[in-house]
Amino acid sequence: MADGVVKLRYSEVDEQLYAGNNCSFSAGLVDGHEVVTIYLRMVRDGEEPLILHFRVDEAMRIVALLGNAVWSGELRRMLERGLSVTQVSQ
Repeated sequence: MADGVVKLRYSEVDEQLYAGNNCSFSAGLVDGHEVVTIYLRMVRDGEEPLILHFRVDEAMRIVALLGNAVWSGELRRMLERGLSVTQVSQ
């Protein structure tokens, strides 16, 4: 670290293209930081990339939160169609 500047190195692990391949999500590992070890990069057409840095515990909690939100939405749609959880699992 020279002059208080930390040089981070990114190693992409996975990428998902979407919206006609003009946009993507990618995630990977961060080297060079004392605490941060995971990154999420979001690229949207015509915008600067957004890179979010996470500790492992933060990344795992965000995965759980998003999973819960997805399933809550699916259950809501099932209930709105008049289906019960037992009907769907049969």
